[in-house]
Amino acid sequence: MASKAKSLVDMEEDAKAVNKTSIAELIKLVERQLAIEAFIADLSDKSKKAAENLRALTEIELPTFFDSVGIKEITLPDGTSVKVEEKVYPNIPEDNWADAVTWLKENNFDSLIKNEVKIIFGKGEDEKAEKIMEMLVKKKCTDFTNKQFIHPQTLGAFVRERLAEGKDLPSAINVNPVRKSTIKKPKLK
Repeated sequence: MASKAKSLVDMEEDAKAVNKTSIAELIKLVERQLAIEAFIADLSDKSKKAAENLRALTEIELPTFFDSVGIKEITLPDGTSVKVEEKVYPNIPEDNWADAVTWLKENNFDSLIKNEVKIIFGKGEDEKAEKIMEMLVKKKCTDFTNKQFIHPQTLGAFVRERLAEGKDLPSAINVNPVRKSTIKKPKLK
């Protein structure tokens, strides 16, 4: 069985083919790539830390301060408005999906549910793909997946509306309220 790895003789021949100038150039390029990779990794770490700090400010520090002075909104002397509101972030855990869908259908909210049907076709099956609906029935195609979902913004709007109206939600839909500050700078004239 022949080895795919280069032998020492082959590697020595490759090394002879690369002169000292090109090795120096190669080393510079490798060092540049490593420096840029390290720079990007550092930026990524700093970005994550900044996002954590921002979240602490918007969800903990400013809401706590507003509570301590008894306000919900204020406009600063420069026209910047700051307010703290409760935002709702709903989700449906995978384990609760069937129960949520059942409740939505029973309560005439099935229009919130979207369906994605995906079929994998091989090369040269363009005609089959064009007649996908007919083919599923006629050819009894079983090589497809069906995924039901509710767009997160649609779910959020639905939950906010139901809560505002004081109406029930199924226990299958988790509602995570978060108090959060929002800052709006004044428009420049």
